[in-house]
Amino acid sequence: MSPGHFVAHNWALSLAIVLLLFPLGFRDRPYIMHTSTITLITIGYVASLRLKLSAYLLDLGHLVWAGIGAYLSTVLMIQLGMPFWANIFLLPPMVGVLAGLIAIPATRAVAVYLAIVTISLGSLAVLFFSNIWRGVFGGTGGIWDIPGPNALGPVVFSKPDHTQYETAYFYLALALLLLIFFVLWRIEHSRIGLTFRSIREQAPLAEAMGINLRREKVICFGIASAMAAALGIFYAHYVHVVTPEAFGIGPSFVLFVYVVVGGRGHILGPAVGAISFIILSEKLRFLELYQPFFLGLALIVFMRFIPDGIAGLGMRLAQRFKSRQLY
Repeated sequence: MSPGHFVAHNWALSLAIVLLLFPLGFRDRPYIMHTSTITLITIGYVASLRLKLSAYLLDLGHLVWAGIGAYLSTVLMIQLGMPFWANIFLLPPMVGVLAGLIAIPATRAVAVYLAIVTISLGSLAVLFFSNIWRGVFGGTGGIWDIPGPNALGPVVFSKPDHTQYETAYFYLALALLLLIFFVLWRIEHSRIGLTFRSIREQAPLAEAMGINLRREKVICFGIASAMAAALGIFYAHYVHVVTPEAFGIGPSFVLFVYVVVGGRGHILGPAVGAISFIILSEKLRFLELYQPFFLGLALIVFMRFIPDGIAGLGMRLAQRFKSRQLY
């Protein structure tokens, strides 16, 4: 194992230990636990969006797939009595297949044109859940009082004990996030991950080498959308409400800003961007009305001056510091 991989593994192990022990220090502070759980979900969203960007798929409606998963799971549980655990295992692959089928014609467009297509798809999905079958999907008001997961032995996902409730959901979100990162890490260090990067960096050369660009893009789009669907299912049963606006174009654009600011060159880059903005938004709540302005400003500044994001900047500074130490 190379020194770089050894250090990366040590950092990953240390981070995992910190996250596992985190509830022990904050289990009596439900607001912090709730914010932490939402942060884990957001990190999963931006990590799955980064996978699409790795294949040059600019999806500005990424949360639509989370919304489809959330609505399907909610309707199946309320109308047909399907348990949460069946939904979270069965529905994401189905949403991934649906996303792949839609991606077959959608990926004919490239770059900004694909972004316009995904924005249109996102808007159509919001209109569908807001106006079609209101008795099922709840219309613009959404669906409320969604049941949580069934108990897993002594672990109960209900509110009588608020401390145990938040802790149980935190660990469930953490398990889901670790699974997603494991899959993303395996993809990144495999042939398919190299194929995605080659499509992003040199698509004509990759096609000349025999890579089927359309097929690989459809696969990437489907996998990332399935991950978003799993997170959307968890979100709906955690907050016990699902509305069309929660998965619209605005929140999806915010995720894109997180990825750009954090840096898409490293697997943890989007997580850095998400955590940074969430902490700032909590500290600067009095500026909430100006959030779109600051998001747009951050996007312009980072794309112009720091295109590799916070993670890339940190890696460059670390390499420069090491090179100075050598001399």
